Amino acid sequence: QRYGAENIVTQTLPGAEGETYEATVVFPDDITRRFVLVWNEAHTAPASVSVENAGTQWRGAEGYTIGTTIGDVERINVMPFKLWGFGWDYGGWVSDWSAGVLSQNPICNTRVRFTPRGEENINAMGDSEFNSNEPAIRAADPIVSEFGLTIGAPAPG
Repeated sequence: QRYGAENIVTQTLPGAEGETYEATVVFPDDITRRFVLVWNEAHTAPASVSVENAGTQWRGAEGYTIGTTIGDVERINVMPFKLWGFGWDYGGWVSDWSAGVLSQNPICNTRVRFTPRGEENINAMGDSEFNSNEPAIRAADPIVSEFGLTIGAPAPG
């Protein structure tokens, strides 16, 4: 009701490793306001919300947005964190906030994905965790390319 029925659609979206998932897309035709809701299995409450469009008006509560650098997110988190190597379906997603500020929410998990602006370094790719301050990660000059929340108790770290 808040956003108007004409601004809400249900879509099947591409997921990782060839999977698809059903989601509610709010403002599907307006990249400045578009966001995606995924519902719990019973379809009674949101399981996650995400934003992935350059030019979006949305910001994380701590101030990050699409295009925020990895160094700025480290400063917001008050410490380095871990992320998956680039170049695969889960590449660039933060895997562990290392007990930083972004891990402190008691009801949801902050999810952030980084995409390199620079050259992808072979030493920062693949199904391995890397520290956000490692030289190979920093050489890729990654920026936030997607962010959101998963609803529920935060994961450790």
